[in-house]
Formats: sequence, structure tokens, C-alpha cells
Amino acid sequence: MNKCCISLNLNNVNPLTIDHDILKIRHRTCVNVEYLNPEFVTLLKTVNLRVGYLESFYSLPYFTLPIHVDDLGGDYTKINFIYGGSGSLMHWYKVKENIIVPPNSMAVDLATPNKLNAPRPSYIPYTPDQVELIESNPLIYPSLIQAGCPHNVTNRDEPRLCITTILTDLTTYKRLTMAEAQPRLSKFMIN
Repeated sequence: MNKCCISLNLNNVNPLTIDHDILKIRHRTCVNVEYLNPEFVTLLKTVNLRVGYLESFYSLPYFTLPIHVDDLGGDYTKINFIYGGSGSLMHWYKVKENIIVPPNSMAVDLATPNKLNAPRPSYIPYTPDQVELIESNPLIYPSLIQAGCPHNVTNRDEPRLCITTILTDLTTYKRLTMAEAQPRLSKFMIN
């Protein structure tokens, strides 16, 4: 598998036109695509990408997000914009052999309609004994992340806001794998 996290030189890009404090009222907020910053939309169009869905996650100090897979798993990417959360880490895992989590019975539907007919994200939880850690990274910059394998975040002593965007192809609306997203975003990658 490719790296699970690639830093992007998008620090000067605000993905939204709304005040981020609005997103700090609850842990998870579905964000309407009409609040996407047109500059961010234009930037993505230059590499034939669009945002298919977006939401935010706000967490308090020392919060640990449960280990989970977005949607039904696989290989697909998001761009995460992180505000605050100094010292926090995002972790990626592989599922141990002989562990089967039935996706139809365990998936929690997180769908919220939006104007782009976005993919209907789900959430499949894993317990720590079902997975093995494969990578951990601080998300200092906006980052291209792998969202299709089990992952979670551990906060340190600062609250953390994550604005996460599901990437899709501009014309086919197909979600991108890490291998597909990397060449398109290569001009923004930080070595």
C-alpha cells in the first residue's frame, strides 16, 4: 500500500467560506458544499478533481477517536485540513488475519444529502485487538490521507478541528485511490 499520509502545500487555502468557529459546536458537522471556497474549487478543477462530500470533526484535548474505516473500506482518499491539535497523531492500521467485521451489520450510515449527490459515507468500527498499527503521522499541513483502511486520531493537550473533503474525479465522480490521487496532486506535495 502507498503511504497513508502525504503533506500538501495548501496552508494558504481555506477550504470554506464560513467561520470555522461554527464547526466547533459539535463533534461532527456535515458541511453543505455551497460553503466551499471558490478558490479551493478552482484549484481542484485544475487537476480534474472535485469535492464529493465534506464534513468537519471537532475534538477536545486528549480525545481519542475510535478506530474505524470510512464507508465500506478499500483504497480511497480525502484531503484533511487541520486547525489546532498540536501534537496530535493520525494512525493507520491493517486488519489482523481472520478478523471479519460484517460491513452490512456494522456500518453506521452517516449520510446527509447535499447538492452534489455525494457518496453516502458510512463508518465501520474496529476494536484495538482487531488491528495492527502500520503508520502514525502528525498532520501539520493539509494532507492527502488514506481513508479506506482502519484509522483514528489521538489528541494531545489542544482542541483539534479537522475539515475533511472526499475527493472524486471531476467528470466521472469516482472516488480516487492513493495511486490515482498522488499524480494529480503532485505539484502540491511537500517532500
